[in-house]
Amino acid sequence: MSDDDSEHGFASVFAKARPWLIGVGVAAALGGLYYFLATRGPRKVDAAAITVATSDDEALRKLSEEVAKAEAIWRVADEKGQSSSPEARAALALAVTKQRERVRQDARSTPAESERLRRLEQFVADAEVREKLDKVSALEKEALAARQAERSGEAVEKYRAALALLQAVNRSNAAAAFKDLPRESRLKLDLEILEAEPLNRQVMAARAKAEVAARAERWDEVREAFQELLAAQSRINREFPRTPFVDAGAEDRVEGQIQSLKAAELARTVLDKVGGGEVNARAGRHSEAARLFAAALKAQETINTELPKSRQASQTTADDLEARRQTALSMDGLTKMQALDGEIGVLLKGRDVAAAQKKIVEAEEIAVAVWRDFPRSRSLDVGLRERVSYRAAKSGSLAAIHESVFPKLRELRTESSGGAVGGARLLSSEVSQQLYALVMDKNPSRTVGEGRAVDSVNWTEAQAFCQRLGWLLGRAVRLPTEAQYRAALSVGGFNDLTGGVAEWLDSTEADSTAVIAGGSYLDSAEALKAVPFARVSKTERARHVGFRFVVE
Repeated sequence: MSDDDSEHGFASVFAKARPWLIGVGVAAALGGLYYFLATRGPRKVDAAAITVATSDDEALRKLSEEVAKAEAIWRVADEKGQSSSPEARAALALAVTKQRERVRQDARSTPAESERLRRLEQFVADAEVREKLDKVSALEKEALAARQAERSGEAVEKYRAALALLQAVNRSNAAAAFKDLPRESRLKLDLEILEAEPLNRQVMAARAKAEVAARAERWDEVREAFQELLAAQSRINREFPRTPFVDAGAEDRVEGQIQSLKAAELARTVLDKVGGGEVNARAGRHSEAARLFAAALKAQETINTELPKSRQASQTTADDLEARRQTALSMDGLTKMQALDGEIGVLLKGRDVAAAQKKIVEAEEIAVAVWRDFPRSRSLDVGLRERVSYRAAKSGSLAAIHESVFPKLRELRTESSGGAVGGARLLSSEVSQQLYALVMDKNPSRTVGEGRAVDSVNWTEAQAFCQRLGWLLGRAVRLPTEAQYRAALSVGGFNDLTGGVAEWLDSTEADSTAVIAGGSYLDSAEALKAVPFARVSKTERARHVGFRFVVE
């Protein structure tokens, strides 16, 4: 038989048996269900097991009753404010112990029982905290009593014990209501004050000792007392910074007083040397004066360097002594300069230019040395220095300037008297641009020409020219007065008194205005006949205004 025929036969048999197979399966399932229900139904009760369960429940009930009774005793005491009594503490401890046993034995313990245990344990912890706080209060009272009885050592120990207990509470897991940080801070301060009091007594005793010694002028004892005071005060400031005994400035003050005592002898040396220096300076013994001022300066610098907190320390005093020393040292050179300045003036006045030039070189060398070596001298004459230096700068032009001036000077004489007006000589022409540039090293003129009259100068510049020219001529040189100008008009012999450029006349320094005379090329011939005089501001600077000068 072929394979196809075999497969076809098997399929036919299975199809016919299928209903029977399903029926057998359903019957088996129903049988299994019946067996399950039969075996899980009511069973015979075990009497021994019932007896054990009943016994456990009775034990737990008894523990609960004991806990409740002990807690009730504690609560009554707490309501009366006696929660810290031994009886109350014992009842609370018993309640905690029984509740712990209750929770341990009951396998079916509820969260409520565990919460009850936690609450009871918290009552115990709170009671311990209250006990510590009560102890803190008691220790504080004992410390205060000991302090009032001047038993400082005992008071310190009590305060330390109280502080330790309070710190333990503040750093524990106790409820916030029990913690008191301000009280802890106050206890610390009380303790610091108590510990610092002996040092403060040392400070007061040392101060009293110093005052007594100072009245008796026993300076060594004063210094010793101040040093004791300083040592005690320094410890207070360093170790007990919150106490009322702290004095931040005391250390500097005491150190200053100590240094002042040490500086006293040096200060006397300063005064003695200064006095001697002044005597010698007045007597013209400048070298000895300078030596004494130098000794005083050395003593003062020692004070300033080594005893800077003393009353005698003073940079101003040191600066003054250095100025005195330099003044004394500069006097010989300045005296020589003044003498040479006078000699130079005489030589220039006599027109001995060559001899004057030699003296000018010598005076300038001295001036350079004096101003370089003694810049803080109080005798330095700025005017003298300016005059000497200017002459030195113009030394090579002296001859040319003299030749440009002296031949052009004319005496001022009146027709009535035939005499000179004030003994002065007036320049016959207006100051030329060439002469102005030789003296002033500049030419402000706007109408340029060496031979032309200088213009565009104000009154102050004309005065400065006269001053400098006087230094070079050895004579007083100034602007002419109105009387001198009118005298020159009356006698003739002077050029361009009218027309040309208007000319500045002399005036007081305090006056803000000055007169310009003679008119200028801007005026008409008719106006020039009247010889114009006009008062203008000294700051006026115009291209039609110049000047001439008078030599005494």
